[in-house]
Amino acid sequence: MTQEKLSIYFSEKFGQRVPRQTIADILADECRLLGDLNIDSNAKRITKGRFHLIEECLILWLADVRSHGVNVNDDLLKEQAKLFGARLGFGLEFKYSNYKQVVSCELIKLTEIVAKYSPSDVYNFDETALFYRLQPNRTLASQAVNGIKSSKERLSVGVCSNADGSDKCRLVVIGKFVKPRCFGNFDPNNHVNYFANQKAWMTSGIFTQWLEKFNNKMKNSKRQVLLLIDNAASHKILQKFSNVSIHFLPPSNTSVLQPMDAGIIRSFKINYKNLLVKSFIKSIELENKVILPNVKDAILMMKLAWYNVSSETISNCFSHCNFMSKKKSFQLNFNEKDPKWIELKSNIDKFNISQALQDPVELLHVEDYVASDDNQSTGEKLEVEDIIELVKPGVTVSDNEQVLTELDVNDKEPVKVTKEEVLISFKNLKIFFDDSCMTEDKDLECLNYISDRIDFFIDKNKKQSNIFDYFKKN
Repeated sequence: MTQEKLSIYFSEKFGQRVPRQTIADILADECRLLGDLNIDSNAKRITKGRFHLIEECLILWLADVRSHGVNVNDDLLKEQAKLFGARLGFGLEFKYSNYKQVVSCELIKLTEIVAKYSPSDVYNFDETALFYRLQPNRTLASQAVNGIKSSKERLSVGVCSNADGSDKCRLVVIGKFVKPRCFGNFDPNNHVNYFANQKAWMTSGIFTQWLEKFNNKMKNSKRQVLLLIDNAASHKILQKFSNVSIHFLPPSNTSVLQPMDAGIIRSFKINYKNLLVKSFIKSIELENKVILPNVKDAILMMKLAWYNVSSETISNCFSHCNFMSKKKSFQLNFNEKDPKWIELKSNIDKFNISQALQDPVELLHVEDYVASDDNQSTGEKLEVEDIIELVKPGVTVSDNEQVLTELDVNDKEPVKVTKEEVLISFKNLKIFFDDSCMTEDKDLECLNYISDRIDFFIDKNKKQSNIFDYFKKN
């Protein structure tokens, strides 16, 4: 029941007007009271409960196990609360309350916090795993192809946007190697924020680095923004930021609380996997075999996939969450009627036909293909002692990160393209469009733009070469 309906109900019940704001104030007071488990009746103010460390442990544990695909019920929460209480030295002196009530109150608090910001200043960040080489077939998805590693190789991807979709932040991509062989002179940070560690996992160190960049961006824009994140261990913040207020989402059904999980990441994955299957089809047409993308290819496809997530989709997903005001009715459309879904299904069918794959048992449904990596972890699973150490005051977290400088031996060195090859390729491309009966004016405009950009790069490289030659001579 909404606060407005509660206001009407109590106004009719008591025969006098009860303003909505009064309802909101009462509910806010209830949250503060529920959050305290040991209130002195003679106290003039509410202090932090004696067992707040247990609550912090539960929040951290719940976020962690859910990130690993574990379903949690109230009984399991109760047992875990007892375990944390015993480890923290409280024994059996505390009573377990219904944790769902605490989460419900947190939602009310969150609604009030978000209401203080405009939609353009409310951001959400979340991570997801991505099988960046996965083929849309059960057999091929689990086997090596032409001696190459299994196509279930994973990257972790951090996605962030504001509520109206006007600012889609650059993706965070975490791989296993600082400089894979395929990079060559390619700088991934021109396209995404790239990091690496042995597990390709998000860590508190990586997240803090990203937050510092994000804060500087807001500082330069003279903006004060709200960032909503879940309570994962890698999101442990040990400092404050001048232009970014951080609020941790209470652990609950993620699609209700986390806009990214309400459909934004799903839209991104549909776009990416559509591009991925297209690349498979092209490689079959050109080389008569499936060529799996390397990390460089994946980064460029991810960038395009994120670009193609519409601001309308993002805005709708934020509105879908209970803490955002709903200005209009809508339906999240990720099913057989969605054009992107239809295109992906069509491309999967083309791929399977090209591979002579017709066994229904082996074919992956679009839904299974898109969601194949949803339950993969993007961070290390925490043990009980790890969680207790995290919530104790004054304790910092070690990322256990190792700087990896070795090359990924599974990738090939990129082919260097000469200026002459670029010009010949563009000439052939222009001839192709000139001779096609389906060429439109916008195609020619794009070709002219590309031609200008090629001239610009060639001219810039020529000037740099002249400068280097000058210093060499002197």
